[in-house]
Amino acid sequence: QRPIIQYIEEPSLSALKVKQEKEEEMRKLEDYWKTRLRQQQEEHVEAAKLREDEFNKNSSMVKSLFIAANRKPICRGETDLVKDCYNANPGQTLRCREAVSSFYNCVSDARLSSSSG
Repeated sequence: QRPIIQYIEEPSLSALKVKQEKEEEMRKLEDYWKTRLRQQQEEHVEAAKLREDEFNKNSSMVKSLFIAANRKPICRGETDLVKDCYNANPGQTLRCREAVSSFYNCVSDARLSSSSG
């Protein structure tokens, strides 16, 4: 019996040319997508920076809106009178009616003067 010999055909020139063209096409596509991905990442980073800057700007604006116009303590004396009265009369809050009324009037006056000024 004769041995079966299988010969491996060498690729033809046209097959090598097609393979080379396909490899070149794949290289070009890979370069294209790498470039596209890099551009997308750069755009994302730039957009994130813009959002962060906008957030910081808006945050600063909101903080400035809530800065107290008058930082000095108001009704300090009346506050101390109410505290002292409550401490001196535990469980007997009605005895501090005058101090609380004075404090309430002071706060009301301060609100009116701050809204009109």
